[in-house]
Amino acid sequence: MISEGDIILFRFPRTDLASGKLRPALLLKKIPHKYSDWLVCMISTQGADRWGQADMCNFSPNRFT
Repeated sequence: MISEGDIILFRFPRTDLASGKLRPALLLKKIPHKYSDWLVCMISTQGADRWGQADMCNFSPNRFT
């Protein structure tokens, strides 16, 4: 069973809608609906050299309830 705060591998589609690569994503919130949709945040190292620790934020699951 997956839950909020889990990191999963997710196939993000490319802009041309062709099949994308598996990428890590953070599960933020299950969308209340008849489908099993989730709000996710893509995890990337792109730009990490430009961001300092002060620019990062901590994830708190209670923030999205």
